[in-house]
Amino acid sequence: MDKIEVIVEQTSTGYSAYAKNYPAFTTGESLSDLKSNMVESINLFLEMEGQGKSVSQHNLAFLIMD
Repeated sequence: MDKIEVIVEQTSTGYSAYAKNYPAFTTGESLSDLKSNMVESINLFLEMEGQGKSVSQHNLAFLIMD
């Protein structure tokens, strides 16, 4: 599986992110929280689509925007 690009932006309350090419987005108070939440968000989408696969943080490329 190719890496899934995740765009991360800092907010006043932590971080928000969305996955390129997937309808997945999330927030987190820390980058660690955000990464865990994004894995869960993408896996929920894959489960709903019946794709029979899952991702981990190793499958994601986090791109932090300024």
